[in-house]
Amino acid sequence: MRYITKEYYNAIPDNHRGAYPDYDGKHPEWRGRKCMFVPDGDNNDMALLVEGEHFLITREDAEYMQIAKKVKHIATTDKAGCYALRKLPRSATIQTIFDIAKAMEDGAWATVFESTLYNHDSADYCCILALVNEQLNTTK
Repeated sequence: MRYITKEYYNAIPDNHRGAYPDYDGKHPEWRGRKCMFVPDGDNNDMALLVEGEHFLITREDAEYMQIAKKVKHIATTDKAGCYALRKLPRSATIQTIFDIAKAMEDGAWATVFESTLYNHDSADYCCILALVNEQLNTTK
């Protein structure tokens, strides 16, 4: 799996990137996903890569930091709804929430949860995880 940034994907010429059309119906699950053609080997061949199968577009660190700050703000105000926390656990710093957001999107959030957060009230951290997940899904 390749990990690329939005900037890298957007720098690919328009005629080498776009949405997968699935004209022949062989991969309906890929329809609409981002795809790109990249050089493959020394023979000037091109390879088709499909998002989720061959590559993932990752966010820039600034985006994760923005999400972390927003989650911390939401978690400590009335805007959190059912996720409202009376007091944010001391170790839930902006950096910790940043690490959680980044790891969740990389599919390794359980590792971060176990290694960083296991000493704290799990209900509070489940709320933070739910808020991070919500923000990741609304800012794609």
